Amino acid sequence: MNSTVHNPLRITFTGVDESADREAMWDLWSQYPIEWAFLFSPSQQGQGRYPSISFIADTIQRYQMDYAAHLSGGHSADVIAGRPFAHGAILAPWFKRVQINTSEKDLKIWQIANWANQRGLHLILKCSGAFPSDLSASWLFDQSAGRGNGQAAWPKPLPDVFCGYAGDLSPENVARTVSEIGAGTTNYWLEFEAGIRNGEDGFSVDRCRSVCEALYGREFVKPYGRKAALLQEAA
Repeated sequence: MNSTVHNPLRITFTGVDESADREAMWDLWSQYPIEWAFLFSPSQQGQGRYPSISFIADTIQRYQMDYAAHLSGGHSADVIAGRPFAHGAILAPWFKRVQINTSEKDLKIWQIANWANQRGLHLILKCSGAFPSDLSASWLFDQSAGRGNGQAAWPKPLPDVFCGYAGDLSPENVARTVSEIGAGTTNYWLEFEAGIRNGEDGFSVDRCRSVCEALYGREFVKPYGRKAALLQEAA
């Protein structure tokens, strides 16, 4: 029996706020296969986990890393209805993936995927059970809605399809989680939100680093990152 456990191909750290140490974010991204996700909501922007648009714009332009945009509330409703996203100008070329958070049923997934593709973005949608077979989007299993609520079991991944897992993930339980998910697939990512907040509910790059070190080790350097290039130059 194959007992090999595979680490995720990518880790998404969601909820970057204005308390985040952006130099530390840059340093961590340079070493590990991660992306940073910003939350967008018209009713909450500028509060807590939803930083101001000016902060987001400044960050993505000054620190050119891997970013995902997570759209909620009126923003996701606009995209689903075919209306313009109010802050669409900052999506390209800075963001690579976009997640549309919605509980709406009977989505026209092809239409949302076309919207994303036209902007050079890869679409992510959430599911709360088995992964759907529609491959117009990448699917993220999440029953927590960012609140850190755990679940009893993880769904099986689709064969040869990039699938995501989220919900109650933290530095304290990530190794156990990967031992369960990573035994069945090599092609997945993990998303963290509530589990990487500090005691003041601020975004903690230190806790993000703890996740990376728990999985990849302190000496890991991704082969395509800035640190790898510097090491090659020094060799």
